[in-house]
Amino acid sequence: PQTVTLTGLTADGAGVNVTASFSDDAACTFTQNNLFTSPADCGGGDVWNVDQDIYYTSIQDAVDAAVAGETIKIIALREYIEDVVVDKTLIFTSDATDYTQIEITSIEVNTPGGSLTITGDMSVQQVLNMQAGDVFVNAGVDFALRSTETYSAMVINADPTNTVQGRVIMERYMPSVADLGGYDGVGGYHVIASPFVSAPINQLSNNMSLVLNTAFNTAPEPATVSPFPTLFLYDESSAGTPTFYYDGFLVGFKVPTTTDFEVMRGYQANVSALTTLDLNGTLNNGNIGSINITNNGLGAPNGSFNLMGNPYPSPILWNELYNNSTGVANAIYIDIPTSRYGTNYASYVNDVGVNGGTNQIATMQGFWVEAEPAGGSLTYNNDIRVTSYTNPRFFGEEEEKGLKEGLIKMQIKKDNHIGDEMAIYFEKGATADFDYYYDARKLRLHNGNAPSLYSFYEGEEKSLFFAINGMPSFNVSMQIPIAVDIKQEGRHTVSLSELKYFHDLHKVYLYDSLTHMMHDLKENPEYAFNATPGLTQKRFVLLFELPEGSGVFEDDKLVLYPNPSTERISFSLKNNFEGEYSIKIYDVLGREITGFKQVKEGAFLQGKLDISNYANGVYILELSNNKESLQKRFLKE
Repeated sequence: PQTVTLTGLTADGAGVNVTASFSDDAACTFTQNNLFTSPADCGGGDVWNVDQDIYYTSIQDAVDAAVAGETIKIIALREYIEDVVVDKTLIFTSDATDYTQIEITSIEVNTPGGSLTITGDMSVQQVLNMQAGDVFVNAGVDFALRSTETYSAMVINADPTNTVQGRVIMERYMPSVADLGGYDGVGGYHVIASPFVSAPINQLSNNMSLVLNTAFNTAPEPATVSPFPTLFLYDESSAGTPTFYYDGFLVGFKVPTTTDFEVMRGYQANVSALTTLDLNGTLNNGNIGSINITNNGLGAPNGSFNLMGNPYPSPILWNELYNNSTGVANAIYIDIPTSRYGTNYASYVNDVGVNGGTNQIATMQGFWVEAEPAGGSLTYNNDIRVTSYTNPRFFGEEEEKGLKEGLIKMQIKKDNHIGDEMAIYFEKGATADFDYYYDARKLRLHNGNAPSLYSFYEGEEKSLFFAINGMPSFNVSMQIPIAVDIKQEGRHTVSLSELKYFHDLHKVYLYDSLTHMMHDLKENPEYAFNATPGLTQKRFVLLFELPEGSGVFEDDKLVLYPNPSTERISFSLKNNFEGEYSIKIYDVLGREITGFKQVKEGAFLQGKLDISNYANGVYILELSNNKESLQKRFLKE
């Protein structure tokens, strides 16, 4: 406790001294005459149980001491770094005049058959967890799920019958192009979606210059329309014949004609830098239903795309949504603005992502999918929703896992600005052609200054371009051509951003056909080159070389090399199992010399053993898991 003397003036101008004792974390409220009004003697805290007239220093303390049905009033206007668990029917209220004045980290409602009622403005930073019971938001109250550059809130409906009832505000922070490493600090086109049962489109006018000029939809040359629209949906069925300004992908954009956002539909919005979008309404929950995706063949051979959206107030998992759906390719694509009108794409397919593409689709996020020839539908229910707190941006990073026999990611940059990333991986079942399950196409919008990098396939009847290229497993050396789009003249760099699942004996080279340079990417992961502007410059080749006769690329075969050995021996196993292995060495009498655990990711389990201190003789290496045990003899000499 501290004692503080406050000096001030009364209403008639006379001086007055007030002395009070209070704790460091207590809150005091004064009238204009410097008299205490609450809490009494300034000896309480920031949270007031109205019914018991007792003050507490935290929301959780007040909740724990409350009786069902009582009202908890949050007094101080500040951030409450608390994960509050409400285990009884209560009312939360405040005197805040704006929801940003009171921010609570998380609220979990765990009141079976009960509820939490919100009667005053406040907000949540991370999670509103509907574990059991409902949340009621009174009319006229601003209760918000916040989003900033450091966090974004979400709702978890552990049981779909536990709902948030009433009007809720949900935010989504949009980084500037400069935040993303782009070429300017302005905004750009972001793909967005609504998490509400119905939300008027004109709500966006609070956060962006909203222009809905429907003359764009019927104009012979839409680019000449003025004022130019700033919000679009996409109609694959009207992709049509390209005009002078638009190619087959672009002409499907249309200005919305409905009053409300369509649920499950994505929209492309031209948003200014550092903007926080906010929508409000009744939150979606449970089994929303299905939405059709179409393929009219207008985009062949480069795909027929549909712009979809995440309809929930929480991230969703693409792998789960894909399993719920029919007639859709396994890849998703999300726009990343590189300038006001320039865009790259975060892509994700088969547990591989580039440019930050992941399995998670963020709240209020739109995304592109490709329909298979017959078309199909996406089906949304709570099973596809994330059930623990995640804080993704509109795209993020996630470690890939899968039965891969090699994965390489490369990125291109000019100076330190945002560039582009591509991936190539090897897996049984994939082919050199485009595969709906294994590949992601290279989508390109040529406005802006960002360079692009991608692999390609050139056949007699078609050329295909890949952001993520799934290739078949291989046991001979392989070459894959790489192209670049260069927007600005000067020095560029191509570098490894990830190399995994390959065997140690694999060699990976980048060949520059213009300079005739062969660059070893394992020894030096960065290659610099000069370039002049131009699209689809088929300049590079990736070469994957492997030694002949080693046996390490044969399935289900344990290989030791060199054998015999004097200092170190390497082991290698290729099979279809991922997980933990027990690795042990025995002498010829069966006595264990050493043992350790190792986790196998991808097709290869490999390692090196130091045997320099072993006595000369024969030893046995054993690899085992819960399915198999393999042994191989080696000689120390």
